[in-house]
Amino acid sequence: MDYGTGVYRECVHNPLAGYASLGEIKRNYTWPSPDWWVYSDIREQVRSKEMYPIRGGGSEPFLIYKELRGQEQALVDLLCGC
Repeated sequence: MDYGTGVYRECVHNPLAGYASLGEIKRNYTWPSPDWWVYSDIREQVRSKEMYPIRGGGSEPFLIYKELRGQEQALVDLLCGC
């Protein structure tokens, strides 16, 4: 999302939102594999940007869960203990 003076990431698809149970997810969902991406050009991408911090990920468990299930379903999951 570009707001003029910067950008931020916004979730536009919740891949686990339509599943009713953990078993259903295990049977039907294909988790991403690290092998799907090419990492050989990372060194070149960061060259000449040594003065900037590089973020390689985050640690916000509920935010990640919410992006997978969708905000409404994630909150319902908390309420019902799903």
